Amino acid sequence: MAAGLAANSSIYSFRWTSTTFLALIRRIRLQMWSLGTGFTAGIGTFDLFRATAWTAADTGGTTDTLTGDNGNLRLSMAGSALPELRHSSTAALTAGTRTLDAQPAESLNFGVSTALQTLMNPGSTKLFEALQGEHPLVHTGVSAVEGFTIRATVPATGTWTWAITTEWDEVPIVTF
Repeated sequence: MAAGLAANSSIYSFRWTSTTFLALIRRIRLQMWSLGTGFTAGIGTFDLFRATAWTAADTGGTTDTLTGDNGNLRLSMAGSALPELRHSSTAALTAGTRTLDAQPAESLNFGVSTALQTLMNPGSTKLFEALQGEHPLVHTGVSAVEGFTIRATVPATGTWTWAITTEWDEVPIVTF
């Protein structure tokens, strides 16, 4: 990510459109580390916002390949019904037409140092996790396309990169 990212910049979007399956978000893990230009010391924040009435997809960045067996945890699983999973590459995503909840569903705050080539949050930090018996974040495309976006706020000047892993189940609407 380039230096000088504006506060609350969208860096990741998960847009669910299926009218026959639900997306049950089980876990989202996130890592962030500095690169060759140091940050001003401060606090970094990643916010997960639920999005509804999502009629036009976000643009920019990279759309991940989900066709066939890409990303499946088991070879015999069917390809995903998720039509679009997008992440930023060097700049924020441009928001499509969607309505975000007023407050984030989850937030992750962590200290950001001036050090270069430094992991800023512990490895595989969970931004969201539905434990056994807890209700997952559920998305449907039946009445209106739903999903979530992750927004980043980081201190000034630093260049950085990040990695995210989203785990979800796709279940027929009639069984959940």
